[in-house]
Amino acid sequence: MESFASPEQRLQSLLLKKDWEGCLEVLEKVPVKEQRNEIAVLSLKVYQGILDTPGCEEDIRALRGMAAAYYTDYISSISNKKQKILPCPKKESKKKACEYYEKILRKEHHPKDVFQYGTVLYKNTKDFSSEDTFPEKCDKKNQAFALYDEAVQILEDNNDTGSLLYSRACYGLCRCGLESFNFYSALLDEIHLLFPVKLSLYGSQEEHCQKFHRICHCIEAVRKQENLPRVVEDIEAVVHSRQRQAMSWDVYYMMGKIFDCAYQFNLCNDTKGAYASAVRYYGYACEIDYRRRREGLPVSGFTHMYTSLLTLYIRGRNEQEFYRFWETYHPLVRFSEAFRLLSQIRWLILKENYSEAEQVLESYCHAGKWRKGLSERKATILMDIIYAKVKGSTAGAAGAYSSFQMKQLERLAQKGGKQKVGRS
Repeated sequence: MESFASPEQRLQSLLLKKDWEGCLEVLEKVPVKEQRNEIAVLSLKVYQGILDTPGCEEDIRALRGMAAAYYTDYISSISNKKQKILPCPKKESKKKACEYYEKILRKEHHPKDVFQYGTVLYKNTKDFSSEDTFPEKCDKKNQAFALYDEAVQILEDNNDTGSLLYSRACYGLCRCGLESFNFYSALLDEIHLLFPVKLSLYGSQEEHCQKFHRICHCIEAVRKQENLPRVVEDIEAVVHSRQRQAMSWDVYYMMGKIFDCAYQFNLCNDTKGAYASAVRYYGYACEIDYRRRREGLPVSGFTHMYTSLLTLYIRGRNEQEFYRFWETYHPLVRFSEAFRLLSQIRWLILKENYSEAEQVLESYCHAGKWRKGLSERKATILMDIIYAKVKGSTAGAAGAYSSFQMKQLERLAQKGGKQKVGRS
């Protein structure tokens, strides 16, 4: 009758006998996706039982099992599904996963363990419940980037570049690394976009350039693995192509973002070439998505590739291409009203038409219907920028800014004028 017993029943029976090898055999036959609820709790008892056995305190199978269980629980809990697998708090799962991966890496460096440890650290920096300070988050991202890079290098050294793990490690490195090219400040983002000011990213320029080159290497590896051309000559063939891991529009969007960052932050010698490459790859992502929408094929459902290219046109002061692109894609994609208003205000600021920019923004603020993409905080930042440029003063700034951020706003004010402006 034991052959008809469920995995949970067999585990419970083997746990009573402390038959650890038998327990491991049962767990090996249960797919990872099915190791939830009771079986997940039982698996922890199995691994802990092994570690509590004299002479097995550092059993790599048990350490790896514990790490994987807490890893799966933490990643699941912060995903869109927000599903907890283990009864412990999310914070505890993250802590335990890190502890066990540290123990594993003191014994050996398997690329899957290295990759998963990097993923825990990277995801934690995006966890809104995390209490880490800004420097602590940056340190974690740097550590995660180094782990992703190590996983990539191990797999390359082992000639295992055709595996899904290699693709995931490369993609993880790209995502994590690109977030280094960020001010983490909505005010600084707007100033950097709209005015010819030089702002430094957190960290050294040399460090950022090194990351840029590693990111380029990894996205190129993903592109090749998914058989996507660097220069698309037959867009229909790409639209209908199939990928194993990274979708075609995601790969080209990532490539566009890489060169967008290179253009913004002088990460390569040819900034004009970087701008052209960003336009091209964002354009591929948009056209693939657009054609798939038009044909009723599955798409991500997001519009980030379109808004990224439109924002790049603003950054490049290319108004003609901005409106040409808008008219081409808006009928089907339907850009949000918030993004339309935000773009209108940005163009008015670029043209130094501060009075009209203020009127558009005030009308939106008075309506009190805050939309995603143009939040109350973003609206306040834009109004502070307009006010600083017109009045030549930051005395009426309504936003809460750090001393460094306020200094940048003051720099704008010093270059501003003395014009009439209201303030709601």
